[in-house]
Amino acid sequence: MKNMKIRDTKKRTDNRRIREGDYAKPGVTVQGEWTTFTFDAEKEDSCFVVLKDMQTEKEEKIAVPAEYCMGSVRSIAVADLHLEHLIYDFEINGKTVMDPCAHAIMGRQVWNDSSRSRQQYEVHGAFDVQEFDWGEDVCPEIPREQMIMYKLHVRGFTMDSGTRSVPGTFRALMNRIPYLKKLGVTTVELMPVYEFEEIELPKQQKLPEYIRWKEKQTDQIRPAEKIKEAPSKVNYWGYEPGNYFAVKASYAADPLHASREFRMLIHRLHENGMECVMEMYFPEKVNHNLILEALRYWVREYHVDGIHLLGEHLPITAIVQDGMLSRTKIFYVDFEEKACAASRKYPNLYIYKEEYQYPIRQVLNHINGCSTVVSFGSVLWAMAPSVKPQMETSSGTLSPTSLQAYKIPAAVSSLIAKKPSGRLSLSNKSGVMAMARSRLSHSLIMLSFTGILYFFMASRYPLRRFLVISRCGSAP
Repeated sequence: MKNMKIRDTKKRTDNRRIREGDYAKPGVTVQGEWTTFTFDAEKEDSCFVVLKDMQTEKEEKIAVPAEYCMGSVRSIAVADLHLEHLIYDFEINGKTVMDPCAHAIMGRQVWNDSSRSRQQYEVHGAFDVQEFDWGEDVCPEIPREQMIMYKLHVRGFTMDSGTRSVPGTFRALMNRIPYLKKLGVTTVELMPVYEFEEIELPKQQKLPEYIRWKEKQTDQIRPAEKIKEAPSKVNYWGYEPGNYFAVKASYAADPLHASREFRMLIHRLHENGMECVMEMYFPEKVNHNLILEALRYWVREYHVDGIHLLGEHLPITAIVQDGMLSRTKIFYVDFEEKACAASRKYPNLYIYKEEYQYPIRQVLNHINGCSTVVSFGSVLWAMAPSVKPQMETSSGTLSPTSLQAYKIPAAVSSLIAKKPSGRLSLSNKSGVMAMARSRLSHSLIMLSFTGILYFFMASRYPLRRFLVISRCGSAP
């Protein structure tokens, strides 16, 4: 195979030394005196790197030579940039384009900041030059049968953190680790913590010049009344297109060092033998190559233990077969059999379905007037239709013995295998009660008033079982 080499073509433009960059690394990379910018654009496009000093507000444009191109990727390295106070964008054919792979975003440092309207809600790419010493950090790799996952929203979960820390931040969440550990939580799932726009931006509609209203004093019969604008909605959860390579700055006690604070959180979790799973939502139109690069980035740079993927038509086969992600827990609604053909010694695929979440939520909220234990048996019946097809034996029958092969307790196996008539019989109730005492008694007693319990009974490859506790509000 022919080796691909970068041409050593150093130039000088506008008092800047430049050379051809590295096409394999999207976004910005820094190596020694050189800062490399790599982005998607055609060779025929007119491209510039636009730098702005936040202190002096001085702007500088650096032209990207047409020959600095490979396929539809442009890459330029610039020497001797002082990155601490710089922000940047790309200009392609006269249009300003923000770097989709920016490692930091400048403009959203404060949550739901209405003053951003003065700058038309502008955001720009920024440079993450913070170093972090991981020391001897090791991912816990907790077996699935031992997992108890706690799903939370960083801001909501920590808003009552008091004076010991800054509420609504990664730092405050670090102070909650002992509390989570006391609950028996092994894995923390974080709702989106990458950069996203929480403010619903006003739609800008430009009218043609000939129909624009030009107010004159003679047109007014009475003084104009100020129209009260409805308060803008807030995207609290973050399930929309985002900047997938940048930590949410407003979730940090020090927004300018958000990446360092998030790394500290993950490092602290690992020190306590706990895992960190990131929830990431990708709309259908997001480039598949960008999705893969983003997942690798969080694993490589932030040591995350798992990714919960949300969205349709994602490159699941490529994700499952990616070597760098082979020991990262991947949670998704389903996996195709051909995607799981790769032989892996570490089982890292988890089916994550809401059809198991809501029945168990009913159990803990005592919906329909049932006691927790009896409702649990009823919930198993509600789940059975989706579980049964995945656990049929080769003879086409379903028996308690075949279910026990999947390490399901005998009491539960008998309930799923044979539907009782009417209400649960006393014997079945006893079986469920015994199972509940042995498996869930401590969790149900302690966690029913601290969160929402999910019981995910996944199907295939083989059955994946783990408990998930969801908490969106504040912790005690």
